[in-house]
Amino acid sequence: MDRFAVAGLGGTFDHLHKGHYSLLKTAFKVAEKVIIGLTIDVMLTNKAYAEQLQSYEVRQQKIIDFVSTFTNPARVSFVPLNDPFGPAITSDEIEALVISAETLPNAEKINQLRAERKLPPVVLVVIPLFPNGDGEKLSSTEIRAKLAVKKARKKTKKSAKQKKKLVPSKRVQV
Repeated sequence: MDRFAVAGLGGTFDHLHKGHYSLLKTAFKVAEKVIIGLTIDVMLTNKAYAEQLQSYEVRQQKIIDFVSTFTNPARVSFVPLNDPFGPAITSDEIEALVISAETLPNAEKINQLRAERKLPPVVLVVIPLFPNGDGEKLSSTEIRAKLAVKKARKKTKKSAKQKKKLVPSKRVQV
């Protein structure tokens, strides 16, 4: 596999999972420095189960914590991502993008926009999607959905407990 000075990757990185781990590990295998475009909170308000989304700061720290388990975190830098492309369409230092098969169309659009700006194309390092237990792709949306169900169940149990704690009224039949 080629080695690059700088690779980029971007996304929400909400509730890190095996797919994210693979993207991150691959990026550090192929590049000395990794620039991560991390989607800002305001861009995520229309995501499914948005109330379960982790904040920008939490997501960034989780990435740093994970990266620290296998390399020096000084090799990573973050750019707040407020559009679908970030620095990938303007930076002349990014040589490669580490992407999932799902984001290949967006990465190809990035190379088109780079060409329009007279920048060289980036090499696309594509990793496969990770399946969940049901054969579907593993996703943060699925994780947030499960968290939402769990939260709703807790709320229902709490509500039921509060009802049980009510002091019984004295009843008189007439």
